[in-house]
Amino acid sequence: MLATLAQQIELARRRADLDVSGSGLGLALFHSLRTTYLAISTGLDPWKDAGPLFLLTVTNTGEHLLLQGGQPVPVNSPYLAGLFGSAGIDLLPGQLLLLEPELAKDAVEEALGSLALEQALADRERCRRREALDDALTLPPQEELDLLRSAEERSHLLGDRKIDLIAASLVADDTLERARTRLAPKSAEPGTEAA
Repeated sequence: MLATLAQQIELARRRADLDVSGSGLGLALFHSLRTTYLAISTGLDPWKDAGPLFLLTVTNTGEHLLLQGGQPVPVNSPYLAGLFGSAGIDLLPGQLLLLEPELAKDAVEEALGSLALEQALADRERCRRREALDDALTLPPQEELDLLRSAEERSHLLGDRKIDLIAASLVADDTLERARTRLAPKSAEPGTEAA
């Protein structure tokens, strides 16, 4: 697995050097691969030692799963695969990466955008069904009641998914802010003068 990671790191490094878009995702891909390589080569087990960090795992069927603190984050698997694929990197089934928070945040933001549309459509369907039942002069058939219940359950499930995505986004933001704070130059102590 280390040889595969080394090849992927080299591809990502070349792509990051050529990245003129300024998005920083190419560099984040490179850092994810390099961090994973260093962790595994020093004997760390990402499954055990990742803690609250983001992990990307590829299932035996090739599905890309994002995990945070060991729990799945409901992002779009093809989008994650596309992030790496656009850099010429095909992750292998069984591969596991410590994912940079920038990449996790990008995947979460994409999922939130898709979710907003899905939620709007589900809410419209739910409202349409409720209005039809409210306007009916007779007791509606059981099938209509079941369809309304199904639409309401779908709206609730989408709301739960949104909560999970927002929580993951907040973790990514917190991780990024901590990294910026660690890297920021320390200012002079109050009350001292620069020489």
